[in-house]
Amino acid sequence: MNRMDYKIVNIVASTEICEKLDLNKINLSFNNSEYEPEVYFALIYRLENPKLSILVNSSGKIIFNGAKNYDDIKKAREIFFDDLINLGFNPKIRDITINNIVLKTKIEIKTDFFEILGAQKKSTIKFLKNPDRFVFKNMAPTFTAMFYRTGTVLILGLKKLENTDLALKIIEKLIMVQ
Repeated sequence: MNRMDYKIVNIVASTEICEKLDLNKINLSFNNSEYEPEVYFALIYRLENPKLSILVNSSGKIIFNGAKNYDDIKKAREIFFDDLINLGFNPKIRDITINNIVLKTKIEIKTDFFEILGAQKKSTIKFLKNPDRFVFKNMAPTFTAMFYRTGTVLILGLKKLENTDLALKIIEKLIMVQ
C-alpha cells in the first residue's frame, strides 16, 4: 500500500519565556492581542503570517496553537519575542515542546468497512455512541485515530513529527481488509 496522503491541521506546542509578563501592558500595546481575564486567564496573541495563535500566561509560559509545521512555530516565537523586546521585556529562548499533532487523511471506504473493522479489531477499536465514528488508541507511539464513515481519519496526540509516518503505517495496516 502506498503511503497515505495527509496534512497536518494543527500543531500545539509550548515553551517558556522565563520572565513574568504584564499581560495588560502587552494587550494595550498590540492590536493583534486579546486579553479578558474574567473570561480566559491567558492573553491571546494572533498572527497572520504564519497563521496561528499564541496563548500567553503571566507566568511566562506560552502555547502555540494552529501551526501547520514546526518552522511556523519558530517564526511565530521570533516575531512575538521581538515584540516583547520592543516593550522592554527580556524573553529567553528555550526549547519548544510539541504537545499535540493533529493529522487528517482520507481513506477509501468499502461498503462493509465498519462492520469488518468492528468485528476484527474489538480489542483496539471502540464503537462510540455515534455510529458514524470509530476510535482507535495506539500505545507506541501514543496517538488516537478517529475513523469516520465519510472516510476521513483524524490522528491526534502525536508528540513528535518523526512519528507521523509510523502512525500512518499503523493506520494503513489496521484498515487493510484481507
